[in-house]
Amino acid sequence: MAQPNSKYGDSIYFPYTAGSLIAYAFEDLAVARRFTLGAFIYKKEDVETVVGRMGSRF
Repeated sequence: MAQPNSKYGDSIYFPYTAGSLIAYAFEDLAVARRFTLGAFIYKKEDVETVVGRMGSRF
């Protein structure tokens, strides 16, 4: 799940929309059994860096 956000001062806010969607989806046992949640991508960073952290999951 990715929802890059801008930095405001020293803060980067966690993506509320992405978190809400994941929480709702994982209430369904069929979804929770079939899928795993990887790391959230929420900071605007260099594309190659982010893709490298994803590994071969995609």
